[in-house]
Amino acid sequence: MKRISRPLPCKTEWRWIASLLATLLLVISVSGTAANTRIELATGDWPPYAIQNAAPHDGVCSEIIRRVFASIGYEASFSYVPWTRAETLVKNGKVWASYPYMQTESRAEQFDFSAPLVDAIARVFYLRSRFPQGVDLHDWADMGKYHVGGVHGYWYEQRLSSLGIVIEYSTTDENAFRRLISGQTDLLISEDMAAREMVRQHWPEHLADLAGAEHPIQPNHLRLMVSRSYPGHAELLQRFNAALARFKSSPEYGKLLQRYGVGDRANRVSDTLVSPAATP
Repeated sequence: MKRISRPLPCKTEWRWIASLLATLLLVISVSGTAANTRIELATGDWPPYAIQNAAPHDGVCSEIIRRVFASIGYEASFSYVPWTRAETLVKNGKVWASYPYMQTESRAEQFDFSAPLVDAIARVFYLRSRFPQGVDLHDWADMGKYHVGGVHGYWYEQRLSSLGIVIEYSTTDENAFRRLISGQTDLLISEDMAAREMVRQHWPEHLADLAGAEHPIQPNHLRLMVSRSYPGHAELLQRFNAALARFKSSPEYGKLLQRYGVGDRANRVSDTLVSPAATP
């Protein structure tokens, strides 16, 4: 059988083939990258910091995180779960981080933390109608004189337990405030703005009745609590913190805080119920 010889591709055809291969490689590269740039985070419904079913205006912390990740080529994906579930997901490396969390010594033993997202102030709340003269609180132990409510997984849980204070715990902030409003509990520790927003949304008729103890417990910062079991967690945290610093130095950060009514509050508090250094 006579062998038929075919001419080699000309220079123009070679260029076309090379261009086609480069395009295919680019598509494969982009597809592979997209699959790895979605970052899973867990949070709870905690206005004005994290607000469920309200994207893109889903809370000041959520917006900060989304914008910072977008600036370095990542997409932030948020799952809303109970706080104890969020902590478990972070601990097991199922999500990269949960937010917003206050950093404590006990938490720092298990997790890494981002640079501060925003300032926060923790305060003890009560109802004026039940305690018209206010509540008598000079230190943490004084809370033992009252029926105290709380939320499982919050930063104060270990401290109150170590003092032997019995707490009526709820799984959500809404349930904890419902018990305070109904008189089932006397006191509830909460972040200042989150507490007022919770009552404004669910029990607006009780907003004027809600009072905070004279002295805040402590000023603090809200951060990402990052898993040490998540692949590449340390490098990603370093990149996030660098991008966060750039965003916080931009005018957009101040505008975002102003839109949510959140500002530099922690640095303006000097007289607290407990010294910040003494808080775990």
